[in-house]
Amino acid sequence: MQAERSSGVVHQEFNDFRPTLNDLISRTKIVEEKLKAVEVQASSAGDGPIHKYGGSLADRLKALRDNGLAVNTTSKRLSLQHSSPVQSPSSPSRAGRHSSSTYPLPNGYSRHASPLLYGTPVINRASVSNSLFPKDLLGLSTGAKLLLIDVRDRADFQRGHIKRGSVICIEPKILRRKRYAHL
Repeated sequence: MQAERSSGVVHQEFNDFRPTLNDLISRTKIVEEKLKAVEVQASSAGDGPIHKYGGSLADRLKALRDNGLAVNTTSKRLSLQHSSPVQSPSSPSRAGRHSSSTYPLPNGYSRHASPLLYGTPVINRASVSNSLFPKDLLGLSTGAKLLLIDVRDRADFQRGHIKRGSVICIEPKILRRKRYAHL
Protein backbone atom coordinates (compact mmCIF):
# COMPACT_ATOMS: atom_id res chain seq x y z
CA MET A 1 0.00 0.00 0.00
CA GLN A 2 2.91 2.36 0.74
CA ALA A 3 4.28 1.64 -2.73
CA GLU A 4 0.97 2.69 -4.31
CA ARG A 5 1.02 6.09 -2.57
CA SER A 6 4.59 6.88 -3.54
CA SER A 7 3.93 6.15 -7.20
CA GLY A 8 0.76 8.31 -7.40
CA VAL A 9 0.32 11.15 -9.87
CA VAL A 10 0.43 13.86 -7.21
CA HIS A 11 3.61 12.43 -5.73
CA GLN A 12 5.21 12.31 -9.17
CA GLU A 13 4.21 15.92 -9.92
CA PHE A 14 5.60 17.05 -6.57
CA ASN A 15 8.90 15.31 -7.28
CA ASP A 16 9.00 16.99 -10.70
CA PHE A 17 8.30 20.39 -9.11
CA ARG A 18 10.89 20.08 -6.33
CA PRO A 19 13.88 21.39 -8.41
CA THR A 20 11.79 24.38 -9.50
CA LEU A 21 10.80 25.02 -5.89
CA ASN A 22 14.43 25.03 -4.78
CA ASP A 23 15.25 27.46 -7.60
CA LEU A 24 12.38 29.74 -6.52
CA ILE A 25 13.59 29.76 -2.93
CA SER A 26 17.09 30.81 -3.97
CA ARG A 27 15.70 33.48 -6.31
CA THR A 28 13.46 34.82 -3.55
CA LYS A 29 16.44 35.12 -1.21
CA ILE A 30 18.42 37.01 -3.88
CA VAL A 31 15.55 39.47 -4.40
CA GLU A 32 15.19 39.90 -0.63
CA GLU A 33 18.90 40.71 -0.31
CA LYS A 34 18.68 43.25 -3.14
CA LEU A 35 15.71 44.94 -1.46
CA LYS A 36 17.58 45.13 1.84
CA ALA A 37 20.56 46.67 0.05
CA VAL A 38 18.33 49.28 -1.60
CA GLU A 39 16.74 50.14 1.76
CA VAL A 40 20.16 50.55 3.38
CA GLN A 41 21.35 52.70 0.49
CA ALA A 42 18.20 54.85 0.63
CA SER A 43 18.46 55.35 4.40
CA SER A 44 22.15 56.28 4.17
CA ALA A 45 21.61 58.75 1.31
CA GLY A 46 19.64 61.12 3.54
CA ASP A 47 19.99 64.10 1.18
CA GLY A 48 17.20 63.02 -1.16
CA PRO A 49 13.52 63.70 -0.61
CA ILE A 50 11.59 61.47 1.72
CA HIS A 51 9.01 59.61 -0.31
CA LYS A 52 5.78 58.97 1.50
CA TYR A 53 2.40 58.09 0.12
CA GLY A 54 1.29 61.08 -1.91
CA GLY A 55 4.63 62.91 -1.64
CA SER A 56 5.19 66.19 0.13
CA LEU A 57 2.67 69.01 -0.02
CA ALA A 58 4.94 70.97 -2.35
CA ASP A 59 5.23 67.96 -4.68
CA ARG A 60 1.47 67.52 -4.75
CA LEU A 61 0.87 71.22 -5.42
CA LYS A 62 3.41 71.13 -8.25
CA ALA A 63 1.70 68.06 -9.73
CA LEU A 64 -1.66 69.84 -9.57
CA ARG A 65 -0.20 72.91 -11.30
CA ASP A 66 1.42 70.73 -13.97
CA ASN A 67 -1.94 69.10 -14.68
CA GLY A 68 -3.87 72.30 -15.32
CA LEU A 69 -5.08 73.34 -11.88
CA ALA A 70 -4.52 76.89 -10.68
CA VAL A 71 -3.40 76.52 -7.08
CA ASN A 72 -3.47 79.62 -4.91
CA THR A 73 -1.48 78.82 -1.78
CA THR A 74 -2.90 81.70 0.24
CA SER A 75 -6.60 80.84 -0.02
CA LYS A 76 -6.17 77.05 0.12
CA ARG A 77 -8.65 76.62 -2.75
CA LEU A 78 -8.18 74.90 -6.08
CA SER A 79 -9.81 75.91 -9.34
CA LEU A 80 -9.73 74.60 -12.89
CA GLN A 81 -8.26 76.75 -15.63
CA HIS A 82 -10.82 76.99 -18.41
CA SER A 83 -9.90 78.01 -21.93
CA SER A 84 -13.33 79.59 -22.40
CA PRO A 85 -15.72 81.11 -19.89
CA VAL A 86 -17.98 78.61 -18.20
CA GLN A 87 -21.70 79.28 -18.39
CA SER A 88 -23.33 78.70 -15.04
CA PRO A 89 -26.96 77.74 -14.54
CA SER A 90 -29.28 80.70 -14.29
CA SER A 91 -30.98 81.43 -11.02
CA PRO A 92 -33.60 83.99 -10.10
CA SER A 93 -32.04 87.33 -9.24
CA ARG A 94 -32.43 88.48 -5.69
CA ALA A 95 -33.97 91.91 -5.65
CA GLY A 96 -33.04 94.18 -2.82
CA ARG A 97 -29.58 92.72 -2.17
CA HIS A 98 -26.70 94.95 -3.09
CA SER A 99 -23.05 94.13 -2.86
CA SER A 100 -20.76 96.34 -0.83
CA SER A 101 -17.85 95.23 -2.99
CA THR A 102 -16.04 97.56 -5.40
CA TYR A 103 -16.78 95.23 -8.33
CA PRO A 104 -20.26 94.21 -9.40
CA LEU A 105 -21.41 90.60 -9.57
CA PRO A 106 -23.01 89.30 -12.77
CA ASN A 107 -26.75 88.69 -12.74
CA GLY A 108 -27.72 85.41 -11.12
CA TYR A 109 -24.92 85.49 -8.55
CA SER A 110 -25.33 86.45 -4.95
CA ARG A 111 -22.76 86.99 -2.26
CA HIS A 112 -22.94 84.57 0.65
CA ALA A 113 -21.05 84.47 3.89
CA SER A 114 -18.16 82.06 4.01
CA PRO A 115 -19.38 78.48 4.42
CA LEU A 116 -16.62 77.97 6.98
CA LEU A 117 -18.35 80.35 9.38
CA TYR A 118 -21.58 78.37 9.58
CA GLY A 119 -20.28 74.87 8.90
CA THR A 120 -22.38 74.12 5.80
CA PRO A 121 -21.95 75.42 2.26
CA VAL A 122 -24.81 77.26 0.58
CA ILE A 123 -25.94 75.26 -2.45
CA ASN A 124 -28.42 76.45 -5.04
CA ARG A 125 -30.89 73.54 -5.06
CA ALA A 126 -31.97 74.32 -8.65
CA SER A 127 -28.50 73.45 -9.96
CA VAL A 128 -28.04 70.24 -7.95
CA SER A 129 -28.65 67.01 -9.83
CA ASN A 130 -28.38 63.45 -8.62
CA SER A 131 -27.58 62.08 -12.05
CA LEU A 132 -24.90 62.60 -14.65
CA PHE A 133 -25.36 61.44 -18.21
CA PRO A 134 -22.88 61.23 -21.10
CA LYS A 135 -24.65 64.16 -22.81
CA ASP A 136 -23.74 66.28 -19.77
CA LEU A 137 -20.07 65.59 -20.44
CA LEU A 138 -20.21 66.42 -24.16
CA GLY A 139 -20.02 70.16 -23.49
CA LEU A 140 -16.59 69.82 -21.90
CA SER A 141 -13.50 70.36 -23.98
CA THR A 142 -11.72 67.18 -25.02
CA GLY A 143 -8.65 68.16 -23.01
CA ALA A 144 -10.58 68.56 -19.75
CA LYS A 145 -9.36 66.42 -16.89
CA LEU A 146 -12.28 65.18 -14.89
CA LEU A 147 -12.68 62.89 -11.90
CA LEU A 148 -16.15 61.42 -11.47
CA ILE A 149 -17.05 60.27 -7.98
CA ASP A 150 -19.89 57.76 -8.14
CA VAL A 151 -21.63 57.58 -4.74
CA ARG A 152 -23.70 54.40 -4.71
CA ASP A 153 -23.49 50.78 -3.68
CA ARG A 154 -20.67 48.78 -5.25
CA ALA A 155 -23.09 46.31 -6.87
CA ASP A 156 -24.97 49.13 -8.62
CA PHE A 157 -21.67 50.67 -9.70
CA GLN A 158 -20.47 47.37 -11.16
CA ARG A 159 -23.74 46.87 -13.07
CA GLY A 160 -23.32 50.09 -14.98
CA HIS A 161 -20.94 53.00 -14.88
CA ILE A 162 -18.93 55.10 -17.32
CA LYS A 163 -15.92 52.99 -18.25
CA ARG A 164 -13.07 55.43 -17.67
CA GLY A 165 -9.99 55.38 -15.49
CA SER A 166 -11.10 58.62 -13.85
CA VAL A 167 -14.31 57.21 -12.34
CA ILE A 168 -14.24 56.03 -8.74
CA CYS A 169 -16.93 54.54 -6.53
CA ILE A 170 -17.47 55.60 -2.94
CA GLU A 171 -20.10 53.61 -1.14
CA PRO A 172 -22.60 55.60 0.95
CA LYS A 173 -21.86 53.50 4.04
CA ILE A 174 -18.27 54.81 3.95
CA LEU A 175 -19.48 58.41 3.95
CA ARG A 176 -21.82 57.71 6.87
CA ARG A 177 -18.92 56.81 9.17
CA LYS A 178 -18.18 59.37 11.88
CA ARG A 179 -14.66 59.91 10.60
CA TYR A 180 -15.97 61.14 7.22
CA ALA A 181 -19.12 62.90 8.44
CA HIS A 182 -17.58 66.35 7.84
CA LEU A 183 -17.07 65.69 4.09
